[in-house]
Amino acid sequence: MLSLDGNDEFAIDKSVLNNTGMAWKGFVFELGTGTGANFVPSTQGDGVSFFTGLSNREETGAFPDAAISEDRITFSGGLANGNTAHFVVFVHTSAVGSHLVTVRQSAIVGASAPALTPWWLALVSVLLVAFGGLRLGLRATGGAR
Repeated sequence: MLSLDGNDEFAIDKSVLNNTGMAWKGFVFELGTGTGANFVPSTQGDGVSFFTGLSNREETGAFPDAAISEDRITFSGGLANGNTAHFVVFVHTSAVGSHLVTVRQSAIVGASAPALTPWWLALVSVLLVAFGGLRLGLRATGGAR
């Protein structure tokens, strides 16, 4: 939590390690106040927002896509267990009077579809050709209809 007053921008430069035992398919930053069960999400127009004038990003390439709204940034991509991601996000505040700001961070857990490497694509191609050849051979001999 940060205590802020008036117009200000600040950067959050954060590395996170995935040690959950599961792949992450996204990572979320959300603005609000309070912590734990007392967290209250920021609302539109409350004077606290992510600053879109600068490049909110993840720098390792694990989460190349970012959906940025006033009070929430959702990064999507994939981070395997044991790997690290590095985020840089910017927050703007224009609320007058001392107030606390919480930046809640959470991973979106879930296995994404495995990427097909050239080796796997070649294997699948060989199997499809072999199966097709077998079917043609059986048809030619009258073994399958």
